[in-house]
Amino acid sequence: MNLNEMSINNHSVNSFLNTTFKSSKDLDNEKLKELLAKKRHHQSQLDQELKIKKENTKKVLSTILSKANSQQTQLGELHSELAKTKDQLGMLHTQLTGAGNDKPSAVLLQQLTAVEQKITRLNKAKMCIKTLLVASDLRKQAMVYMEEDPEKAIKPYQQLVKFAQLFESQCLGSDDLVQDLHKRALLLYHDMKDVLSKNFKACLEELGWPVPIKPPYGLEVRAKLENFEKQFRNLALLKCPDPEYRDTPTPIVIMLEAITLRFRFHFESSKPTNRLDKPEWYFTHVKTTISTHIPFLVTTIQPLIVDTIGSEYSAKDLFITELLKNVSRKLKHSLPRLRSRPRWLSHTIHEALDFDKVLQEDYAYSGGSIASIILDDRDSYNAWFIAEKKFAQARYDEIAMDRQAYEPIEEENEQQQQGYNNMGSKPTRIAAKLINLYNSVTETYKLIPRLDQKLDFFLEIQLSLLNQFQNQLTSALDSFEAFNLIRTVPVPGTLPDAVTGVVSSADYGGSLAALKKLCRWWASARTISNAIDEYAVDDHFLELQYQIRNHMEALETAITSKKEKDPRLAFLCIPEPYDKTFLAVTKDGFEQLNERAEEIMIRVMMKEWASDARNYAISWQLNKQDDNEEGQEELSTELYQPLQTIRLCCNYLVSNLPQADFVSMYRRLSGEIEEWHMRNVVAPNRLDTRELKRLNRDLKAGLWKLGRLWVSKPENYMRKLKATTEPVDESSLL
Repeated sequence: MNLNEMSINNHSVNSFLNTTFKSSKDLDNEKLKELLAKKRHHQSQLDQELKIKKENTKKVLSTILSKANSQQTQLGELHSELAKTKDQLGMLHTQLTGAGNDKPSAVLLQQLTAVEQKITRLNKAKMCIKTLLVASDLRKQAMVYMEEDPEKAIKPYQQLVKFAQLFESQCLGSDDLVQDLHKRALLLYHDMKDVLSKNFKACLEELGWPVPIKPPYGLEVRAKLENFEKQFRNLALLKCPDPEYRDTPTPIVIMLEAITLRFRFHFESSKPTNRLDKPEWYFTHVKTTISTHIPFLVTTIQPLIVDTIGSEYSAKDLFITELLKNVSRKLKHSLPRLRSRPRWLSHTIHEALDFDKVLQEDYAYSGGSIASIILDDRDSYNAWFIAEKKFAQARYDEIAMDRQAYEPIEEENEQQQQGYNNMGSKPTRIAAKLINLYNSVTETYKLIPRLDQKLDFFLEIQLSLLNQFQNQLTSALDSFEAFNLIRTVPVPGTLPDAVTGVVSSADYGGSLAALKKLCRWWASARTISNAIDEYAVDDHFLELQYQIRNHMEALETAITSKKEKDPRLAFLCIPEPYDKTFLAVTKDGFEQLNERAEEIMIRVMMKEWASDARNYAISWQLNKQDDNEEGQEELSTELYQPLQTIRLCCNYLVSNLPQADFVSMYRRLSGEIEEWHMRNVVAPNRLDTRELKRLNRDLKAGLWKLGRLWVSKPENYMRKLKATTEPVDESSLL
């Protein structure tokens, strides 16, 4: 021991003594014994720890030494193998490059290839064994948890599914191994599904499902709902391992089982509620079921769906989608029998379209359409469309053949008249019934989603009906002109009417009878024209026109095909110009009929005027005048009859036509009468001042005075005659 160590020890001893014995009292014998005992105990603990550390150190050194020896042995073996490999490579090199060996040894290459294949198979076998062990262990964990806590079994199942998907995506094994993993995951899925489904069904029975559960919930229901939510969540998290599986979540399917059983009992069995002609019964049943369960779905099921599946899913839509499978099955089963019963088929489609509308508007359902099950079936759709087309045509024929078809609507239906026409004319029965028929056809197909099917109804039924009515009115006007306004060939010895080529109104019942027919045809055309104006701003036809403009090629193809199949549709053509609609073209046709009817009415009245005023014109030619001063202010007697006829005709027209249309016709009629005066009175006769006074007197006391019954200044409609007689009028005033 050197001096430094001694000084350190002395310093430690001094420090210990100073710290332990601070006074003379500390040198007591008992305290010394107690201190000695503590130190001995502390020393024994230190010795024990030293012994343990020595043993541990010895073990560690022994382990390190054994590993070193083992590694040295392995290193020696590797060195020996390396040397051996070098010798073999040298021999191989000698064999391959030696004299007389121009080609590699085929036997050696085969041996190397065989060895490589064995190693590859061995590695694959090891990987397969490890994979199967992992899969088996995960399945074992899941099944153990299923007995203890089903909620914990979800995690190993999900791990197994992800493991199988990862193994398949990385192509780490053969197809057989991938299929085996998939089968294991699918088998585990079904086993767990059976257990969880059983637990979930027990919860539903406790809640009394499918009796509607409406919030707010009581304490007893709340306690049952907690278990229900737990089982729902477990079953929803258990997703099928098949990546192509996109069906409704399992708990929703189980909830629909009891509801489906009720649906089958009532509508797919021999019960009286299963009637082919009453589809509204099961549609109403489904709507009622949805409305009664909506509160429970929104308040309780929707949060569970968001937690387990995702916020993009709606419990309401999932429930409705699963419920509609019953309706789809019912419709598909009923279709073969419905095709042979057009009325029932039509009724079923109407109910299905209304049902789809209710789902979209009342429940904001965005799923598939129920009506498309029938509409997408070509045979069923054709049977329905043909039935609707035949019904519409039969109804139109019935309307057109009615003897009172062109009678105006009764006065007690004044409010109904305003519904058909807001322009003041009196609609006829045929026009009103045709509009009703047109509207009923619109209601039939307006909910159909497909454009090609909408065009079938619009082109083949609606436009066809309007075209038939237009042709009927055109034929009526043609016949009227041919039989009542025909000019005959002069025959010697016949009546003066035949000589002049004018047929008297007495031959066809008088001018009022003729105007009555023409006014009713005019009112029919005007009623349809006004109805078309309303259709032009209707949402349905606006949307239809928008779709047509976006699919002009499809429209051209459809029109060509329809013309080939049915020659009666030859009138169909693409409207010109491009921005014009089918309804606008149809309206133009009815407006042309109105103009033609007005022209014929004017011709009828002018024919009556020419016939009645013939004597008046002759009186001017014979220069017969009354020179009596008292008689100068009187109307010529020859004008009584023609003015009476004009008064009767105009009174009838003003009471049956809108004011604006009557004024327009009166203006044209005044122009025609003016031309008659210029042609038959003024032009053939050189009228002197006295004769012009007579003409002015006849006009003022006759036509112009009569015209003030309907217009304010009728003389302004005869400006030529007014200008001719004005100087005479002014001189008489002087």
